[in-house]
Amino acid sequence: MSARRIAALAGLLSLAWPIPLLADEPEPVNSPDAPGDAVVENPAEQRLAFAESLLEKALAAASKPDWQEAARFAHEAWATFPASAERREAAELALADALTHLSFHQAAAAHYFDVVGRRNMPQLLPRALAGVEALSRRGLILEEDLLAGVLADADLANLPPELADFLHFQRGLANLRLGNRRWTDYEFDRIRPEGMYGQRAQLVRAVSLVRENEPAKALELVDAILAATPEPDVEQEALLVQGRLLFEAGRIGDAVASFRRVRGTLNVPGGEVLLERAWAHYREGRLHEAMGLIFALGAPANVDLFLPDAYVLKGLIYQRFCHFRAARRASAEFRERFGEAITEVEAGTEPGRIAVVAQAASILPNVRSVLRVSDAVREERALLGRQGSWMVAGGLRAHLDHVYDQVGSKLEWKRSRVLASGADEAAERLLAAREQANLLEYEVGVSIHKRVNDSEGKAWRRPEVQVIPRTGDTTFYRFNGEFWSDELPDMRFLIENRCVE
Repeated sequence: MSARRIAALAGLLSLAWPIPLLADEPEPVNSPDAPGDAVVENPAEQRLAFAESLLEKALAAASKPDWQEAARFAHEAWATFPASAERREAAELALADALTHLSFHQAAAAHYFDVVGRRNMPQLLPRALAGVEALSRRGLILEEDLLAGVLADADLANLPPELADFLHFQRGLANLRLGNRRWTDYEFDRIRPEGMYGQRAQLVRAVSLVRENEPAKALELVDAILAATPEPDVEQEALLVQGRLLFEAGRIGDAVASFRRVRGTLNVPGGEVLLERAWAHYREGRLHEAMGLIFALGAPANVDLFLPDAYVLKGLIYQRFCHFRAARRASAEFRERFGEAITEVEAGTEPGRIAVVAQAASILPNVRSVLRVSDAVREERALLGRQGSWMVAGGLRAHLDHVYDQVGSKLEWKRSRVLASGADEAAERLLAAREQANLLEYEVGVSIHKRVNDSEGKAWRRPEVQVIPRTGDTTFYRFNGEFWSDELPDMRFLIENRCVE
C-alpha cells in the first residue's frame, strides 16, 4: 500500500489531446442540392428553408418523445445546413440529445464536444456542456477528452453554477498535470465547496499533498470532506483514501473502520478493499478476521481480481498460528497460479503478451477507465448493427458508422498504450509478491525447527484449544465454499493455535 495507489484513486495520470472533429459528411439524399433536383432561383434560401423544416420536425419528435425520429430529422437538418449557418449547431445539439436517449453515448459526446468547440450560438453552450458533464459522471468520456482545449476555452460568464464548477474542476486538473499548481489553486478556489466538484477538488488536493510527502495535511482535508456529508461516490473515494492514510500513519483500528465503510469505487472493486482491510487486521493482530477476508476473496465476484499478495498474507497468518504445512501450501498455491507467468517475465517475454499479466493490467484503475469507454464503443457499435431501416434513410447510419470508426481508431491506440504500461506495473507487482513468497518459505522452514524447551529443559505448552459452543450469539459452521454477498465483509476464520509456548 503506497502513495502511488492513493494517487491512482483520483485518476491523476495521462495528458490530454483533442477529440477529432466530425468531417466528410455525405449530403442528405433529399437535400435541395442533391443531383436530379429541380433548379430553383434561390438555392441557398431554399436549402436553409428545407433545413429549418427538418429541424422543426426533429424538435417536434423530441417533444413526443420519439427519439428515433428526432435523431433522423436532426441529422438530416445538421447535414443540410451550410457549415456557416448558426442554426446548424441547434440541429447538432438536437442530434446529440437524441443519440444520448438512444444509448449511442460516444456519438453523442462527439457532437456535444463539437457544439462546445464551435460556439457559434453561445446560448447553446450550457446544454452542450450539461450533456458532456452527465456522460463524464458515468465514466463514459476519457479524462483527456475532458481536459481538451474546447473545455479550457469555454466561457463561464452565463453558465449555471454546477456547470461552472465542472469547468473549473477540469481546468484545475489540466493545470495540475502541467505542474501549474498556482493556477490549479486558482481554479479550485472558484468551485463551490458544498458541491460535488468542490468535494472532488479537495480530494485531488489531498492526493497531491500525499505526493508532496505531507500525509498529515492530506488526512485533514479528507476528514473535512467526510465531515461535510459528501455525495455517495465522493464519500466512497474519500473513505478509501482515508483508510490508506490512517494505515500508513499506524492508526490501524481507525483504518479498519474506514475500510469497512467502503463497498468499492468506480475504479477500485470491493475485493481489493477487502484485501487492504485484511492487511490492516493482520497489522493489529486480529488474525481470524484477516483470514476470514482472505477466504471472502474466493467469492465468485472476486476470483478474477489480481491479488497475488493475498497468498502471502494467507501464509503469514498460518505461520503465526504454527500451521507450517498450511503456510507452505499457501506459497505453493501462489506458485501454481502465477509460476508460469513469473517464468515468462524472467525470460524476457513482453508482459502484455502473458495472459495472467495482461488480465491483471486490465483491472488497474488507470486502465479500467480507458477500457470502460472502449467497451462502451464496442457495445454501441453492436447496438448500431441491430438497428432497422429507420436509420438508413437520410444517411444517419452512414454518419454513425463514420463517427464510430473515428472514435474506435483513437481508442484502439489509447487502449494498447495503457494496457502496455499496466502490464509492466502488474509484472512488477507479481515479482514483488514472488520475493515475499520466497521469504515466507524461508521463515516457515526456520520456524519448523524452533526448540520447544526453554534453557532449563522445561517444555513450553500451547494454550488450551478453544471450545466451540453448540449454541450462542455466534454461529460456527464448516466452510463449504458457499458465499453470501452480505456476509463477505464480516467473515472470520477460526484457526487453532498450535504454537508451543
